[in-house]
Formats: sequence, C-alpha cells, structure tokens
Amino acid sequence: MGQGMKKKSLTKVMTTAALMSALSLPASAAAATLSDINGSFAKDAILELAEKGIINGKGDGKFDPTGNISRQDFAIILAKAMNLDLSTAPATATFSDVPSSHYAFAAVEAAVKAGLIKGTGNGEFGFGQNLSRQDMAVLFVRALGQEAFAAGKGSGLKFSDAHQISDYAKDAVAAAVELRLLNGTPNGMFNPTGSAERQQVALVASKFLKKSDELKNQTPATPSPEGTKNPPSAQPQTPEAPKPQTPVSTSGGSSSGGSSGGGTTNPDPVTTEMAQPAVSFADGKTIVLAYGETLDSRYVPAAEDFQITRSLEGQTSPVGLKNILIKDKSVILTTDTILPLDQSAQLTYRSLSTGRTIRSAADKVSPAISAKTVTYTVADPSAVLRELVDKANALLDGADGKYPQYEIQHLWTAAQEADAELRGPVTRPEMVKNYVYTLQVVIDRFESSKFQPLTATLNPEVPFVLNPGIMGMEYAIYLADDNVIGNDPATYKLRNINDFLKVSRGTDSPTAHLVFDEAADSGHFKIIIDDFAVGSVKIESTDPNIQISKESDRVRLRLLAADTVTQPSLRFNIYETGNPEPVQVLELPMTLDNTPPAFSVTESTYGDGVITLVADEPIWGPDPNVTLQYIPDSLNESESAGHPVPFDRVNDFTHNYPAGGNRLILTLTENGNAKVSNLTSGKFKIGVSGITDFAKNGKDTYTIEIPVLSFPPRIYN
Repeated sequence: MGQGMKKKSLTKVMTTAALMSALSLPASAAAATLSDINGSFAKDAILELAEKGIINGKGDGKFDPTGNISRQDFAIILAKAMNLDLSTAPATATFSDVPSSHYAFAAVEAAVKAGLIKGTGNGEFGFGQNLSRQDMAVLFVRALGQEAFAAGKGSGLKFSDAHQISDYAKDAVAAAVELRLLNGTPNGMFNPTGSAERQQVALVASKFLKKSDELKNQTPATPSPEGTKNPPSAQPQTPEAPKPQTPVSTSGGSSSGGSSGGGTTNPDPVTTEMAQPAVSFADGKTIVLAYGETLDSRYVPAAEDFQITRSLEGQTSPVGLKNILIKDKSVILTTDTILPLDQSAQLTYRSLSTGRTIRSAADKVSPAISAKTVTYTVADPSAVLRELVDKANALLDGADGKYPQYEIQHLWTAAQEADAELRGPVTRPEMVKNYVYTLQVVIDRFESSKFQPLTATLNPEVPFVLNPGIMGMEYAIYLADDNVIGNDPATYKLRNINDFLKVSRGTDSPTAHLVFDEAADSGHFKIIIDDFAVGSVKIESTDPNIQISKESDRVRLRLLAADTVTQPSLRFNIYETGNPEPVQVLELPMTLDNTPPAFSVTESTYGDGVITLVADEPIWGPDPNVTLQYIPDSLNESESAGHPVPFDRVNDFTHNYPAGGNRLILTLTENGNAKVSNLTSGKFKIGVSGITDFAKNGKDTYTIEIPVLSFPPRIYN
C-alpha cells in the first residue's frame, strides 16, 4: 500500500473514531440506569459505550437491546460525528424518499456528498428501513478506511447463505469477519438481510473502536534519509560499507585516477547489484523471492515497497501484505489474499528507502522488479490437496474449546468433502483445484480464529464478607447471576458472582458473563462470551466448615458450625471448554466480620432542625425503630432539670437512611421545631433498634446522645 493510501486510511480511521465517540445523545442516560441489559450478550459493550457517552438508552431507563436502528438515524449520526456541513444542502434531493422538507435531509445529503452512505437503488435512500447486517458490515469497513483491504475477499466467504449476501456487500462482510468485527450465527449462516439489533451495533462499535486504535498505531516507521544504508535501529551492528575500487596503473605512475605516465587500464566494473530473483508461489498466499546469494537479515523491506495486484473476472484488485520475512536466500511475503490454483498476480518491488533495501551478505542490493507476473501452479494438485486434508484433520484433533465451534464445523465439513473427492472413483482435476483453494481459505480462517486463553481477575473493590458467628439455613449465602439479581444491590444473603470475578480472552475480548449452570455434573457457572459458552467456573472453599452446593438457580454457601472458621477463602477454578484441567485458579480471601456497627458521638450532629447520626460502616435494616427525646440541662417555667421532653416519631420528626449508607438522618417537623424553640441547652437522646451492618451484626438498641448548646428562635410564616 502506498504512503498516500496509508495516510488516507489513517485519516478515515481517526475521523470515524470521532464518529463512534459521538454516537447520539448526551451521556445523561448513564449506564447504571439501563435496566434491561443484564441478559444481553453485549452488556459490557453497552456499558462501556454508555459510560463514554457513545450510545444511550431510549429515555425510559431502558436500552432496548433487541431493537433496531434505522438508516436515516444512522445517517444523522454519521453527519454529526464527522462534523459535516449541514447548512449547504442542495436544492434538489438526491433521493425521492428523503425530500428537502424531511428532518434527516441535510444529514443524508451531507453523508452522501462525503461518500459515506449510498442509496438502495431506484433513486431511493431506504427511509424507514432498518439497518441490515450486511449494510452494517459495509459501513464499519468503509468507516475504517479498509475498502482496499476488503477488495476481492468476498470470494472466500464460506457461510452457508453466502449466496444471499448482496454483491456490493460480500467483500465488506468477509473483511469485517477477518477484522473480528462481526461473526456468523452458530449454525454457520451470516443472515445478511436480518436487521442489526441495537446490542449487535453496540458490540461491533466497541470492537470498531479498538480496531481503529490498532490501525492508528500501525503507522510506518520514519524512513532513513535517502542515500544512507544503515540497518534498522533494532539491529545494533552496521554493515561495512563497500571499499572504493582504485584503478590499477600499468606504468608505475600515480594511481590517483589521473594520467601520469603511460596511462591506466580500468579493471572489470564492480558488481553492486544482485541478479533478478526467481519469483514463485509457495502456496496460495505466500510469494517467495529467491535470490542467488545469502541475504542480510538486518535489511527488511516494508509493505509499501511492494505493489501486488490480482485480476479476477476482468477486474484488478490490490493484494495486501501481512508479513515479510528474510530467510537465507529468500524474501518470503505472506499476503492477505489466497489465490486459487492457476491464478496469477503481478508483483512490483521498488525500495522507497535505501535503509531497508534488500541486500546480500556481500552488500549487493536487489534490483527493482517491475510488474512481474507470477502464477500459482503445482505439479500434483491431488498431492497438495491430500496434504491440506491431513493438516485439517491434525488441526481438528483437540480443537474443541480452542476455536469457535462454527469454525470447527466449517473446517470439518471442508476436509470431509475434499477427502471424498480424493477417494472418488474418477479424478476430476478442476474439482481438485477448487478444493485446494477452498481448504486453504478455511484453514487460514480457522487458524486465525484461535481463542486467546481465558484470563480471570478478582475485583479488589468488592470484598466477600462472612459473619463467622451465625449459621443455619436462614443465614446461608447465595451466589447468583445477573438474571437473578437484576439491578438490585447485593445483600448478605444474595450476591452477584459477576461482582467478584471478571473473565475475558485478552484485551480485545469483552468481559464474559457468568451464568448459573443448571447441569448437575458441571461447574457452578458457565462462562459466556459473544453468546457462546466457552468455559465454566467451579467454586470451592478452603475451609471444610463451609459447604458449597447448587440450589435451583444459584449456588449456596452454608457455614456448618459457628465460630469454627479462621481464615477461609473461596477458590475459583476456571475451565476452558474441552479441557479437563483448570487453566487458572484464583483464591478470594473472605473478610470475617462479627463486630456490630458503632455510632460516632463526635461526628453525629444537630443543626437547623436536622439530626445526623454517623456510623463507622454501612448500616442496613428494612425499617429501624427510632425514638427521640430531649433532656435539658436547666430549669424553666414548665420543666424541671433533667426531665425528658419526648418527640413523637410521626408528628415531631421523621427519619430516613439510604440502604448501604452510614448515616441515619432525623428531621424535625414544624411541630418538632416548635417544641425545641423555647428549650435551653441540653442534649438529644436517640434510641435506635432494628439495624445491622452488611454481615448481620447489630445490637438490640443503640443509645446516642448529642449535646446541644442552644436553640436559635425559629419563625414560621
């Protein structure tokens, strides 16, 4: 890819990254308010994008994950995100179904002018139509600036409904799958005309942002100044420069290059360039440049030094490079496109920087290669196909849990069909060649789809609290999933496994959802990524006095004997599907707590008719019983010293506290304030019962006294 093309693609990536960072409304619909995403496979992506202000709910606290997105609304998003000029819309509408009076007219016209969106044919934009899955692929690939990368890839699609994908979208669908933006369905289909759900768009948008960042970071290194030939900076050694050749004198005169004496005779010219390499295909995606000399591995050409194209059905498309390797006497080019047998490509090589020009160990440089035609041929296609079938079977052995199940099924089917062709009674050369191409494509895609290993981490912000002083079924602790917990806060008895444990496949994978596993002979929770079960979590206790078992839709932890545990931990065993051994084991120490909360006398205050009691930890209780009285320090006309003045809970004061907070607030009513307006200095005496901490620790009654120096008079209108 040329330097200009790379800059153009990078600009698109940067601009469309801005697009996705503005994907509709303000972030006021915070992630925490979305009440209907717990069961969504894209929950983490939705939360991520909502927190960044990229997407929003629908205004009623819901995201509607299975809802659809219309084409005109996506056009508005594109236009606003890319800061297109909406003030100079044309007088005449491009599309008959989006007239100039329509609310989306300016945005649609601006997006069309920028080459971002096209119509659906017949002069129509497709107003009111939902965004389809194939159109989603086209838009995201175009937004990434990867049209050149996508060119020609549609021919390798192996979805069972690939023939239903529109011609204009096939390359983009194939590229989106290869870029890991989109997947097919579990049954091996793509469902191209199906409507893109809001949760699907969120998941792809999250992947898009990561991919755009990845592409932005793939900028080429700054070339060495022209005329230099220093090796790349990663190589500490510098090749010795060629020594200048001195003319040889035959008359004993000066050898300085002048004609002193009887003149000079020049030797044969010094060869500073290697011969043209032999260029051939090693397989459908590997081109080898074979030189006659050993190469210097410190000088590795860049992708932009090559231009490779292929012709298919009269159309020429570029072929990208994924890797360049110097080995012995060869330069090995791995392309991003697999060619069928007997297909040709044209290769041009011209070094754009002498600092990376292909060189031999003797410091000779490679000549330029101009439009060299190379054809992928083999002597015995049947032998090549047999090798591919054997390779496929070797890959399938032990593939469960390491590759997506649909990729395993595709590879198995392709290998079976190719093997049947080889074992047939009659050899069909063209069919053999077709199977060579098909199996190469399927193997290549299969190998690139290998899962990263599952990685689990504990959430340091959420301790697992256990009260060692209580036992019995009424105090059992239950671990459940999002489907059971919903948006409710955790309690001592019911907690969310997803709050404690996070599982993913590397940085590019969304965080897995841990879902209760109902099967009796399996782990406690299934690990779900992209709607597929990829592993399981089995929970153990390091203390035998804590019993762990399954119950209905949750896992029960029961303390068998009170005050018998010392320093217990929960042990999380992480399993990959198909692997009987855990890939990771994590221990979560339990926090033992059998101390009731205490109220601070120094931090508890009275002021302006409000009494605030401050505990040393969060307090819980459905409806605590609170009593309030005032004990004055001195006499007045109606009171004797120390005689308490009672306050009625309803008429004189109210109380409230947020669940899980550490403050209990008493607010005097107008009647209560009137009671204290004529009182002298003294103290409030508050009695509280019916509260505990998170671990169920509490007292029968708390008595808190708050001194009050004086009451300023209050005036009510």
